[in-house]
Amino acid sequence: MANNLHYRDGSIYLISGSISPSISTSIDTIIGTQPAFEITGSGTASITQSHVIYPSVTGSSFKSSITLDSADNSSFIISGSNPSSSFYMSSSGKFGFGTTDPLVSFDIRSDEFQVQKQGKRQGIRVNNEGNIESFNAESTAAATGSEFILSYTRGGTGEVSSIALQKILGVSPDEIADAGGATAFFNGLRRRDQDKILFLMEREGFIASASLGDVLGSIRWIASSGSVSDKDRTAGEAATIQAVVNASNRFGVSADLLFKVADRAALEGASSDLGAAAAPKTALLLDGNFKHELTGSLTITNELTASKFHGDGSGLTNVTATATIPAGTISSSTQIFTALTSSGDISASGNIIASTFVGNIDAVDGDFDGTLEADALTIGGTNILTGGIVTTLGTMAGAIDFNSQNMTNVDINSGTIDRVTIAQSDITVGGGKTLEVREAAAFNTSAAQKKIIIEGAASNLDIGAYELRAQTFESDVATGTAPFTIASNTQVANLHAATASLIEIYNTWEVTTRASTGDDNNWQGPNTKGIHTMEDWGQDYGTDYDDITSTNSEARTYMNTGWRIPNQANYSCSIKSMDVYVQANENITYADADGFSASLWYSHNSDVIGEQNVPDANSGTFIQRHAATVDSTQCKAADEKFFKYNNYHVSQSINLDLAPGSIIFPRMKTVGTNDFTTNVYWIVNYVKIPL
Repeated sequence: MANNLHYRDGSIYLISGSISPSISTSIDTIIGTQPAFEITGSGTASITQSHVIYPSVTGSSFKSSITLDSADNSSFIISGSNPSSSFYMSSSGKFGFGTTDPLVSFDIRSDEFQVQKQGKRQGIRVNNEGNIESFNAESTAAATGSEFILSYTRGGTGEVSSIALQKILGVSPDEIADAGGATAFFNGLRRRDQDKILFLMEREGFIASASLGDVLGSIRWIASSGSVSDKDRTAGEAATIQAVVNASNRFGVSADLLFKVADRAALEGASSDLGAAAAPKTALLLDGNFKHELTGSLTITNELTASKFHGDGSGLTNVTATATIPAGTISSSTQIFTALTSSGDISASGNIIASTFVGNIDAVDGDFDGTLEADALTIGGTNILTGGIVTTLGTMAGAIDFNSQNMTNVDINSGTIDRVTIAQSDITVGGGKTLEVREAAAFNTSAAQKKIIIEGAASNLDIGAYELRAQTFESDVATGTAPFTIASNTQVANLHAATASLIEIYNTWEVTTRASTGDDNNWQGPNTKGIHTMEDWGQDYGTDYDDITSTNSEARTYMNTGWRIPNQANYSCSIKSMDVYVQANENITYADADGFSASLWYSHNSDVIGEQNVPDANSGTFIQRHAATVDSTQCKAADEKFFKYNNYHVSQSINLDLAPGSIIFPRMKTVGTNDFTTNVYWIVNYVKIPL
């Protein structure tokens, strides 16, 4: 069986198998010497022509066709044997599947269709109810199930840069500059090239971090109401769920989840288009700090359980509650109960307030504040309202006059005793208790008592913001413990001591420069003009400082490329530490492996003095010794990258003592995938030690 293409009446038909013509005839035609034929010699030629008439293009043998639209010869239809499986390409640029009248740019008419991953039951479909479903029937996806992902990237045309164009297209910076900059260069490209560049920029990481307030995605419910604002995210929008960035850095993004609904009261009271006032308002905010917010009223028909409730309830009105108070302690700043009936004890650490108490009140240990009206008031079994003798007292307000009667077995636990003379007995203050004399004009003690009080303190004495004076001061503490502890660093006049040490004050050597480390992995440092010039560190020292376990022999021309302790100084230097601040100074995307090293070397006076003051001949090399090295692993992990123009700080303790005439040499290099220059601010901290 053969398959055939059949062209008829402007259409191409795909035929499955072969078919027989319905009529076949032969007609002899006499052709003269026409321009369309070339005949050798003279005379006439006889040509037999076959005419075949095929049947109508219907039936099972005709499988599909490609046909121009009879109503629009600039459009065409690709159709199978079932017209519902047709594809229509309109001259207007619209595409139709299952329809010859596409209403939008890409119009699909189908009761159900799906997009599925190759070899996997994973994808999306529009079901026969017109709803979009995400489906996943793979057991290997049990950890995620079926997902809808709203993805947002801060990239696109706003992030087109010269670096990105150079990386993706391989063009030179000059070409981009000649075009008027990155944006002008990009806008001059063909649309398909622009689309490809934007795709590759996103894949290569030429994107910015999400910013605070960026909306990562929204789910919106919209209903056409007839308002002119239906399409502008206001009047036609009934509800929205949004994820809004609340924090972003190189480690990730955090977002608040906002649930918004349109204001029903504003809508029902509107007499004209509300415009922006009709936009949904936030009803529920799920906060990234887990301090969620709910705006409006909340009705709960079942239980509300929480470990804590905050607020004093001052904004609550018309609240009616009936509750069974559980056994135990109710703790709160304020509890108000009305019509409270208790069959047991009521205990409160604060006040119990009521206009009337009904029944007996048995006050075991407490206070009454206000007016107490009672038919009988019994204290210690005696009704004191009928004139009985009070033998046991609780708490009473006002003065009590005992008319100079003796009181025995009195236990006074609090209060004040005024105008009392104790003449015949001692006052004993119990262990761990304090005898407190407040605002006394004088507290008279003898000299012996004063001495006993001071010597018996058995603890540190603090006399506050006052002076302590004496003719002499003698410390009997043993050697090894400082006899003085001084908080102030203010100099004391007329203070002389046989031995003394200076306060350890840090001094610094500093330099700021641009290190030309962008062409190799060699060590860089100051050139022969010295460390205090304004020139870049462009001197290439090769691998001189790679081996920190041995000394380095350096040419005499580089002897002045460090900080020097003067030969005639009256102090030595204790090198304490160094701080190095480094800026990655290339407008590039850095690699994880990119890094830097900062190394400090020194020479003793004895290492250089032999190569100084050498007349009439070349002096030799001098010796450098390793002091400290620190690298960028201190400020970034192995899987982290520098970011262009950011500053990075590293430091190193040293504790190296150097005598006058010594020199300190700083050196710098970069390593990794990219060669890049650095801006450096280097500080060496030291203390002067008097000689």
